Amino acid sequence: MAAGVLELVSKWTGKESYIHQEHCGLDAEPGAELSLDTCAALLGRANSLDVSYHHFIQSCQRFSSDDMKCYDLVVAMDTHVESRLLSANSLESGKYNVFRRKVVLFSDFFGWCNNAAVEHTGHGSLLPERLVQQIRPALDQTRMAVDVMRPDLVTPQGMDEWQDMTASLLLGCASKCPLACDLHSKQARYGRGSKSDRQCAARRHYPVPF
Repeated sequence: MAAGVLELVSKWTGKESYIHQEHCGLDAEPGAELSLDTCAALLGRANSLDVSYHHFIQSCQRFSSDDMKCYDLVVAMDTHVESRLLSANSLESGKYNVFRRKVVLFSDFFGWCNNAAVEHTGHGSLLPERLVQQIRPALDQTRMAVDVMRPDLVTPQGMDEWQDMTASLLLGCASKCPLACDLHSKQARYGRGSKSDRQCAARRHYPVPF
């Protein structure tokens, strides 16, 4: 779902050329697919956001230590995933400091754009107006979140959890796209810069989905 929302927002803002993303899971079984029931539940809800169906029918990919070396930025959806990423990949290779600079939480992007930027509609908007209307009432509460909600769609509170997750994804992706553009422009203006600058350039995001 996170990959689908990022694709949607990057196309809306015209920033898709600045971001190349892949998504995977730490416990995913390579080649496995979501069950039909799960796909149906996700597609039914994702349709209201215009998230493409192909994000739910493609085969699963498992994250590996080689992936940590190949991508500029590794985005964890919650603190549990972040902790596992660092313990599984950094400690075994002795490169904790290097990997620590690559691994970020999805919620780290929440502060990049203020409410006025997220709520703006018309030319230069970060989100389609219908999605702005959806996220506006939850903006302040969403900014306080650290972990992205993992909704349990079969429970009575599942819909509320889904809405919390959606608000987090919209805010994070709306903030992530201009950040990638700004960092790319900085590189173009001043050159490649230091190694740490290059690692933070965020031209390739690798979100780890829930």
